[in-house]
Amino acid sequence: EKMCTALETTLLTTDATEGVVLSRVNQVSSLLIDPTQLTNTSYQACANVIVNTVMEAPSVAAQDASFSMVSRTMSVLLDRQDFLTSSLQARIMTAVNKLAVGRQEHMVAGEASIIAVEGNMRIATMKEYAKKLENLELPFPISAQEKFLQMKPPIVRLKIPRGSLADTAVVATSIVQYHRNMRNDE
Repeated sequence: EKMCTALETTLLTTDATEGVVLSRVNQVSSLLIDPTQLTNTSYQACANVIVNTVMEAPSVAAQDASFSMVSRTMSVLLDRQDFLTSSLQARIMTAVNKLAVGRQEHMVAGEASIIAVEGNMRIATMKEYAKKLENLELPFPISAQEKFLQMKPPIVRLKIPRGSLADTAVVATSIVQYHRNMRNDE
C-alpha cells in the first residue's frame, strides 16, 4: 500500500521525462499484477500516479518506448471499476484521450496508424494530408482474435469537403473505444 502512496508523493518533485514515465508505469504495472492485493486507497493512488503522469506530460507518455506500456496500464486500471470513483474514472478517460492526442505529436503525415488494442480499450491514431482525407475510411482497431475470426471492424468515414482545407494541411485523428460501459455514479 505504501508504494503507490510514495509514488504519488514523488510526482510533485520529479519532472516527467521518458525515463521517469517508464519507471512509474513499470512500478505501477508490477503492483497491478494482482490488484486484489491492493486496498481501495492504494489502488486509487496507483491510478492517480498514471493519470497525473499522462495529464502532466501526454507527449512524453506517448513516445515510442512508453505509449504501449502506458495504454496497457491504463486499461488494467479500468479492470477494477469498483475501486474507481466516478471522478477518477473520468480522469482516466481524459488521460487516455490526452495520450492519443500526445501520440499524434510524434507522427508524420502519411505514417501508418498507431494502434493499441488493450483489454478494456482500443486506440488508433493517424496523421494525413487533407488532400487524402476526402473519402478516407478509418477502421477501428481489432484484436488478434477478431482478425482470426475474420470479423470486420467498424469503419469511420471522414467527410471533409474538398477545398475546405489546403491540400497540404495536416490532419490528425484519434479513435478511442472502450469495451465496457463506464459507470457514472453522479
